[in-house]
Amino acid sequence: MSGTDATTAFLKIPLFRKIPKVEMYKLVEQLPTEEYTAGMYLFHAGEEGDSLYVVISGKLEIVLAGDTEDEMLLRVCGPGEYVGEMSLIMPQGRRTASVRASENSRTLRMSRDKFNEIL
Repeated sequence: MSGTDATTAFLKIPLFRKIPKVEMYKLVEQLPTEEYTAGMYLFHAGEEGDSLYVVISGKLEIVLAGDTEDEMLLRVCGPGEYVGEMSLIMPQGRRTASVRASENSRTLRMSRDKFNEIL
């Protein structure tokens, strides 16, 4: 996913729609890329959240009761989609579901601190 595509993905998130595209592009260039192998968790339900993730490549699964017999798959996210957005607006909020890579995946991560810089 190019910088322009990543910027477009961020601008589709309601929290970022009013940010000028040029500013968003500059911000996206500063975000760290993270890689996850299939089966790796980005975060678990109940953890304190502090980041939003946009999928660059691969697929992420949003699950409840992950790795148990009661596991429930809520959604699968692919390139251009995002997870964890509530953590940016709810300080000390807890993750309501777990997210793991269903295949080797890359994401851009925006921390709450970086989000607060652009407000």
